[in-house]
Amino acid sequence: NELFIKDNPTPGEKLAAIKATPTVHGFEIPRILGLLMSATAQDGVLELVDLEARNSKIYFQKSRIVRVESQDRQSYFGVLLVEKKLISHDMLEATMKLPNPNNKRIGERLVDANLMSPHYISLVNAEQMAIRLSMIVQDTNPTKIVLELYDRTQQRPVVQTYAEIWQAIMQNAGYGGIGMQH
Repeated sequence: NELFIKDNPTPGEKLAAIKATPTVHGFEIPRILGLLMSATAQDGVLELVDLEARNSKIYFQKSRIVRVESQDRQSYFGVLLVEKKLISHDMLEATMKLPNPNNKRIGERLVDANLMSPHYISLVNAEQMAIRLSMIVQDTNPTKIVLELYDRTQQRPVVQTYAEIWQAIMQNAGYGGIGMQH
């Protein structure tokens, strides 16, 4: 694609080139993400589907990657917590068996049960995102890409930044939010 060697493409040219690219290899993903993050301050998702029909999604908000989803069991949040010895496997299993009527994520559930400090959530999420991105980049098979951008006035999937997640946890714990004294 000539866009990858063109000096100073416009944001519109960058987005059009990404949308017109049907497949890429993993090593091209950083360049695609760089173009995407510099092309728009919109929110959206870049969906990647490999030859084996495995989906990965990279969510972004205001030119920042905020979440990466993949089907990699090694990067599951609970697995990382146990691997880092932040909780035991038994503690994780016991928490997963408890009722979850509010559909809380595992980190929030562990914090609510006083089994983990809330600050570990953002640390483990950052590591999880890095692992998943590196696995996407390492994949040498052709990967189909689909770019979906959201207008801020449209309904879109809820994607929270780590700061928003942290603030919600702190408020639920009675601290009033980031930077607040209790």
